[in-house]
Amino acid sequence: MPIIDINKFKNQIVFFGFCPGAEFSRRLDTRWKELGICEFQYFESKVQVKRFASIEIGDLIVLKKRQIIGKTMRVYGYGLVTGITKDDKGNRVLKVDWSSQEQVIEVPLLGCNATIDIRDIDKVRADMPDAFFEWLKKGSGVAGPLKAATKEDANTSKLRFNHSKDKDPVVDKTVDKSLAGVKKATDFSEIFESEEWQTLKLGFAWSMLGIANVNGNGAEK
Repeated sequence: MPIIDINKFKNQIVFFGFCPGAEFSRRLDTRWKELGICEFQYFESKVQVKRFASIEIGDLIVLKKRQIIGKTMRVYGYGLVTGITKDDKGNRVLKVDWSSQEQVIEVPLLGCNATIDIRDIDKVRADMPDAFFEWLKKGSGVAGPLKAATKEDANTSKLRFNHSKDKDPVVDKTVDKSLAGVKKATDFSEIFESEEWQTLKLGFAWSMLGIANVNGNGAEK
């Protein structure tokens, strides 16, 4: 893929989470890069389904994982949306030209608490440190095959891990100094829409159900 010229770029930048339940061992980016796609199937979040539907050809997807709540995230790669298709269930699938960038850096969060966070290019220019834009410049080229994302590819390909690579990689913290004074995020609606919050809420519900059963049936033996 071509080098991103941030001064000429006019489309949206989409910071996109790729670890369901915030579990790095469940990362989806390996499959996405193999197939040249990006997808979102957390249909319980109507807000984020709507956001995913708003992503257009020419938008830039940046893979991210929140690091310090309210302050930082780590970015793991990026790609340009080149087309839109559907899988055999009718779910929207983005065709993405993924870059070869494998360096991981830590940058300001910009309030990106949900799985999908769309940011205006002017805000990114204003709030991101120079290291982020240098990171974009160094990722030209294609990380995976350029084949089209067919319905069969998007639906039937299985995610395979190299377990030696499943652990969170070493992070280049070259932008740590730029994080000084970053304000804590206050958009709690995005936090409550996140998969991490939904997972926590479900676990709490099951715990309360267990307590109710114990109280109703007597002490456990």
